[in-house]
Amino acid sequence: MDEKIAFAEHVLLLDVDFMNGVVEPIRCPAGGMGEELPRLEWGAWLSFLALDAGIKPGNHEMQVLLLHREGVEEVACCNPSLLAQLNGQACQTTVGEMQFACVPTAGMTSTEALFVNLLQLALDAKETKQLLLLPHPSYGDRVVEELTELLHEKPALAAQVTYFALKPAEVTLPCKVDTAFYSLAKAFGL
Repeated sequence: MDEKIAFAEHVLLLDVDFMNGVVEPIRCPAGGMGEELPRLEWGAWLSFLALDAGIKPGNHEMQVLLLHREGVEEVACCNPSLLAQLNGQACQTTVGEMQFACVPTAGMTSTEALFVNLLQLALDAKETKQLLLLPHPSYGDRVVEELTELLHEKPALAAQVTYFALKPAEVTLPCKVDTAFYSLAKAFGL
């Protein structure tokens, strides 16, 4: 990734495997163990997530980077769900415009490595004022390690970062740590 990537002021790195492997089973419990919840509306959920990160309602631009493995074509728990339909699209919310870009691993790297690489690039980008991170729990420890190291080297950047864990107090970082559960519950209407 030597080429220059243009970032917005607000950037969300989101692993599609988190949505498909963690959120979808909550929405649609296996074996009829509960009532199926409606699909998440991107605009509503991302607004709640942005508000949890401290972004005030207004006319902000948020770049939503959907990282996914090669061959993954949808975000099963969301509407719209097809990545091809989301890529390059935008929606207006209470906090501003959410601009979607799908970033596949293209068989060259893992989602973990791609996530960490984009995390580094976004933190180094002058235009990025706020970075929201929602990695898959399977490599969350790696992201925490990298983020801890980066923020140790550049402590002033800590105020710009919000790391979303699945549960409260799941990780300790020198930046804001919040839980994704509350925004998801609100968006599901719970």
